[in-house]
Amino acid sequence: MHWTDGLVLIFGLVTFGIEWLLLRAHGKSVSIPQSALNLSLGMIERLFALLSLSFGLWLTSELAGLRSVAAIEPRWLNFALAFVGVDFFWYVYHRISHRVSLVWVAHLVHHQPEEYNFSVNFANSPLGYFVRVLVYSPLVLLGIDPEFIVLANVLNGFYQAMLHSELWPAWVGLERYLVTPRYHQIHHSSARAHLDKNYGGIFTIWDRLFGSYHDGSEPIS
Repeated sequence: MHWTDGLVLIFGLVTFGIEWLLLRAHGKSVSIPQSALNLSLGMIERLFALLSLSFGLWLTSELAGLRSVAAIEPRWLNFALAFVGVDFFWYVYHRISHRVSLVWVAHLVHHQPEEYNFSVNFANSPLGYFVRVLVYSPLVLLGIDPEFIVLANVLNGFYQAMLHSELWPAWVGLERYLVTPRYHQIHHSSARAHLDKNYGGIFTIWDRLFGSYHDGSEPIS
């Protein structure tokens, strides 16, 4: 897991640098102090995750020893279920983080920046790591291998990192199935109609099933 945390940081810094150059080329301003704060928060959160790695490994190992079902076979199905399961559990965590005050404290910093760019993805509280470990680790009880949970979480994180930008063209027609940059921007919008909407990470089906979907018919603000 050490290399995945380093990869996330490198990927985020490179993509933000490219985006910053493109924003400047389009004549759009970027707040350097706000972006620096976002990136700093992300580095602190990743460092905290590395220092707390033993907790996540211990909890996952303990739960794996308690599961009453065998590991799912074949392996490709195990990964596929991990991929979908992590995305569903992310939706649950994300929705809880907006509805439960104690968890909202850990998620609040992600919604404080007024600009919407790649650096916003790094604006996270270290407390969020513990909550995500508690949310994702029970997947091992369903017969899903821990390494696939980690891999699915990394892929989910990379996908969501790419959503935080206004430079993407419209992904017309995909929002019926996938979370797009515009779909997630609605989640960050301060418009009253957009509050508590579009919690999904990769798939929009969870928002549709549980009544938190919004098509963005009102202007984003």
